[in-house]
Amino acid sequence: ATRLMADDFKLRHVPELMNPVLIPRGFPAEYTTEAAIHESRTKVKRAYEEVSRDADLVVIEGTGNAAVGSTLGLANATLAARFGSPVVLVASGGITDPIEQVLLNRAMFQAEGTDLVKTVTPPTMTLRLITLAPTFTTATFSLGGSV
Repeated sequence: ATRLMADDFKLRHVPELMNPVLIPRGFPAEYTTEAAIHESRTKVKRAYEEVSRDADLVVIEGTGNAAVGSTLGLANATLAARFGSPVVLVASGGITDPIEQVLLNRAMFQAEGTDLVKTVTPPTMTLRLITLAPTFTTATFSLGGSV
C-alpha cells in the first residue's frame, strides 16, 4: 500500500521512510526486546527527520487509536508529542462508540502534551448528536471537556 501511495501521489520519499517499522502478523516476541524497541524508535526518528527536512508540512497518519504502538514505545500520542505534531482525530461511525473513542483518545493525547486541534466525525453522527447534545455536553463537561 505504501508503494502504491508513493507512486500514485508522486511522493519523493522512498516507502521505507513513509512506513519505517513493519510488524508482521502474529507480533513475534522478538519485537518487544529492548534492542528491537530501540531499533524501531531509531528508524521512526530517522524517517521523520528525513521526510521533514525540507517540508513545509508533514502528514503523519496513525492508524487505530492514540495507544497503538505503545508496546514498542511508539504510541501514536507519544510520537505526536515527540514530533510536536498537532492532531486531527477522525472518529468512526455510530453514536456511543465514537463519543467514547474521542474521549479516550483525547485523554491520552492530552496526557502526552499533544495539541488535539480537531475532531472529525461522520455526517450521520453529527446529525444524531444534535438530538443528544444536552446529554453529550453534560457527560463531557463532567470529564473536564467541552463540545
